[in-house]
Amino acid sequence: MANFPEKIFKSLDFISLPEKSLIQLIKRDDLQMKEVEVWEYILKWVLHQIQHFFLILIFGR
Repeated sequence: MANFPEKIFKSLDFISLPEKSLIQLIKRDDLQMKEVEVWEYILKWVLHQIQHFFLILIFGR
């Protein structure tokens, strides 16, 4: 995973990754990616979580 973190970050399931799993992933010191790229994926994940939250608020489950 450390050598190819893009496989996780670029997967379609990444935005649905549980928060705890994301935290464990980004805490790793051996990710072979630029820090700015990791932050871009984190922002993508956060934006999806916000969208999902508001959809639940508006339309319910």
